[in-house]
Amino acid sequence: VEQKIAARVGRLQAELERKSSELERAKQESERLSQEKQDLEDKASELSRQVDVSVEMLANLKQDLVNKEAELNHKQQ
Repeated sequence: VEQKIAARVGRLQAELERKSSELERAKQESERLSQEKQDLEDKASELSRQVDVSVEMLANLKQDLVNKEAELNHKQQ
């Protein structure tokens, strides 16, 4: 009976070690994915800021063009 109990305890300990190892790998993967997510969110935020600046610059250039065209039309008349 003691041998059966010892064998079962041994199997349970081996399974516990395997599960603990799987859990540790899952934690590491979760941390890696969290960091990757944060990096991507930071990059998306920076790209969004760059797009906003570009849109503003284009709007300013368009307004400058409209003003120059109006000035040219005025001079031509």
